[in-house]
Amino acid sequence: MSEISQGVNGSYADPGLNETNLLVVFILWGVLLPLVAVFGVVGNVLTILVLWRREMNSTTILYLRGLVITDTGILIGSVVTLTPIA
Repeated sequence: MSEISQGVNGSYADPGLNETNLLVVFILWGVLLPLVAVFGVVGNVLTILVLWRREMNSTTILYLRGLVITDTGILIGSVVTLTPIA
């Protein structure tokens, strides 16, 4: 029975991930992704402040408002789902 459980548990291990690869993955997904997302959200907030002025009333501005809101949601969603929390 122990041979079966070792074979099943061993099949989930990824032999290509060593300490160096784990460090690179952590730096990319745990450090750079949140950093880029923070800069993106700050830029989107500044864009929102400009696009929600009373003078800004056209079809293009409505499109850009929707684009900014969608982009902010994608940035926040990617950080929440892709950043390693463990």
